[in-house]
Parts: sequence; structure tokens; C-alpha cells
Amino acid sequence: MKSSLLKSAGLLIIITFISKAIGFVREIIIAYYYGASFSTDAYFLAMGLISNVLYAFTTALSVAFLPLYIENKRKSRSQNFVSVSCIVTGVISIAVSGIVFVCSEGIAKLTAPSYNAQQLYYVGMYMRILAVGMLFPLFTNIFTSILNAEGSMDIRLLAGLFTA
Repeated sequence: MKSSLLKSAGLLIIITFISKAIGFVREIIIAYYYGASFSTDAYFLAMGLISNVLYAFTTALSVAFLPLYIENKRKSRSQNFVSVSCIVTGVISIAVSGIVFVCSEGIAKLTAPSYNAQQLYYVGMYMRILAVGMLFPLFTNIFTSILNAEGSMDIRLLAGLFTA
């Protein structure tokens, strides 16, 4: 037990380090090609807003989903529970993405009141682009929770490489 815990912790540390290194390289590449401009500022603002909304949803989802999945697994209803969870998560994610997509310029004005019209346009455009992809991390989180409940954590840890 103690050996497998140390092995999992070590693997988690290594994969987290690799994930952070990939993220750092991404930032260097963006800085190299685009420099410090209002376009990159707009991108980072939009990315931060979308990431924070997404983080709130994924955290809430993981906290609520895992115990309910385990409970439904004991009652042999896990497949139905996963199906319903995916449908509900999909509908909520599409609704939130739609709201962000439609209200992106208003959200940009609210969060960056000192930006001029062109900068707000870029923030809104980046938010619309990023909002379309909100569905995928939520489903990844559902399936990661399932892998966690089933004891297949090594595969789950590799997801950190792709979300750097």
C-alpha cells in the first residue's frame, strides 16, 4: 500500500513538472512570436476568464460526481448515472458557452474597463473562440473521476500533460 502510494505520488510529481514545463515553453513561444502587445494581453485576459469559469465548474463537478458515481456503482446503476451526468453536463456547458459567446464583449467591458474598442473586440473574439471548447474539459473531468473511482489513476495523470 505504502509503495503504491509513493509510486503514484512520484508519478504525479513528474507529470505535473512536465506539464508545467510544457506550459512555460508555450508562454515563451507566444512571447517570442507575438511579443508584449494588446493582442497578447487580450488573449491572456480572455484565457484567464474562461479558465476561471471552467475551473469553478470542473472543481464543483469533481467534488459532486465522484461520491455519487461510487454510490451508484454499488447499486449497479453507474452506467445510467454516467449517461445522465454527461447529458446534464453537456447541456449546462453548452448553455454557459452560449452565454459567454453572446455576452463576450459585455464581459470584456466589465473586466477590462480601461481597454479601448479594438482591445475589447479582441478580448471578446478570444472569449468566443475559447468558450466553444469548454465542453471538452468538463467531459474529461467526468471520465477522469470514473478512472479514479476504478483505480486507473496512471492514465488519469497523463491528462495533465495536455492541459498545461
